[in-house]
Amino acid sequence: AIRNLYQRKLPVRWRSVDNRLAELKAMLELMPDLRTTSFTDDAFLAQPAELLNDFTAKYRKQIGLPFFLLTTPRSVSESKITALAEAGLYHLCVGVQSGSERIFKKLYRRPESLPEVISAGRCIKSAAKKVNRQILVRYDFILDNPWESAEDIEASIRLCTKLAKPFNVS
Repeated sequence: AIRNLYQRKLPVRWRSVDNRLAELKAMLELMPDLRTTSFTDDAFLAQPAELLNDFTAKYRKQIGLPFFLLTTPRSVSESKITALAEAGLYHLCVGVQSGSERIFKKLYRRPESLPEVISAGRCIKSAAKKVNRQILVRYDFILDNPWESAEDIEASIRLCTKLAKPFNVS
């Protein structure tokens, strides 16, 4: 909507690493028994590598809690997941929505391709092996979509058979 309003592509902005860490420290002061945290920002992995590396290094030293992330398949890379796993990433939720090319592209207008969804799972598994840590993976699908046919639903099931195991589906 903003892009349409301004007729140009707008940059994505991120809060500074120190700002995010200050918020997390305040959260820990309020809830000292906190054992995990989550970042529910679909664009978390889209941030520039230098910002992500700065965050992971400081997070590991200053916060140190295991954490959960949301992401999109296109944002996943082995180097990013490795850095995040070393900082405490234990669970990653990948938004897929549908395994049907027709629904994926035409209805949801996803920029990724279905092979990128499969590749993301392999990157996550490889990064987990590299740091010798299990990373739980959940793929999110939209169910009961009134525009999906039986063939579209079957395509989602077929996609699941190609994903790196183990994983959960939501």
